[in-house]
Amino acid sequence: RVRCFAQAMGKHAKTDAIDAAVIAHFADAVRPEARALPDEETRIFADLVARRRQIIAMMVAERQRDKR
Repeated sequence: RVRCFAQAMGKHAKTDAIDAAVIAHFADAVRPEARALPDEETRIFADLVARRRQIIAMMVAERQRDKR
């Protein structure tokens, strides 16, 4: 949402100072609801799921390569 907000403001440059200003302006204007960080178990599970997706994609790529 912040990226779309920055584009709407016409801020296309990527510097830390611009990013910080856009994020601060977004938070002030939109007042998004704070969300709790995931617990350790949830983060580990998400990492495992992401790695599984990577491995599956690699397996599919290898199968396609073998068919050539």
